[in-house]
Amino acid sequence: MKIKAYTLQFDAPMWVKRLSTYVALPVGILLGAALVARGAVTLTTFVANTPISAQEVNGNFSALAEAINGLAPSSSVPKISGWQSYSPSLTTDSGATVASQTTGMYRRVGDSIEVSIATHFSAAPPSGTVFFRWSLPAQLSIDLARVVGGNGALLGSGMANESLLFYSIGAYTVPSGAGVTAVANGGFYVNDKVPAAFDENGGISLRFTLPVSGWTVNTP
Repeated sequence: MKIKAYTLQFDAPMWVKRLSTYVALPVGILLGAALVARGAVTLTTFVANTPISAQEVNGNFSALAEAINGLAPSSSVPKISGWQSYSPSLTTDSGATVASQTTGMYRRVGDSIEVSIATHFSAAPPSGTVFFRWSLPAQLSIDLARVVGGNGALLGSGMANESLLFYSIGAYTVPSGAGVTAVANGGFYVNDKVPAAFDENGGISLRFTLPVSGWTVNTP
């Protein structure tokens, strides 16, 4: 039994062909120029009014195609987000809530987040506090396996103030990776008495970066 095969050929309208040319040509030129500018590809330079061969032209297109194929696929490009706000909770080591106005901002950078936190105490913190704990954005925790030093490792820096006095502090990890704490010069936890006896005139700001559990540079 013979089977007849038919080929259907559709001819796009002329305006479609022209539009595709007008779009593809500038994009190709811009992409080629960008690759050349970055030194990613070397092309043969043609001199005006000088004959060129098909081999030379094809060589340039082949070089461009090879350079384009070598560009990083989207699946390997790190994810970077814009800054977004969140509301960190501020508690003591015992879990007691610290009266304050605390705001936070964070953004994703690959497998980590950059975080900025500002706290202004509404009243004197609970007496006898060992350390303060600031929470991270919802459902995120520190991947302690990727933090040099694990628990008690330095993540970033900050500033504490009481009235007109300012103190340099550091942002550190806390056990379980569920948040961050702060440490003053000398290695002492920042608390209700360190580096100053805080009241409603006091505040703390932190800026730090930490790797997130379950994240790679581009997933999830």
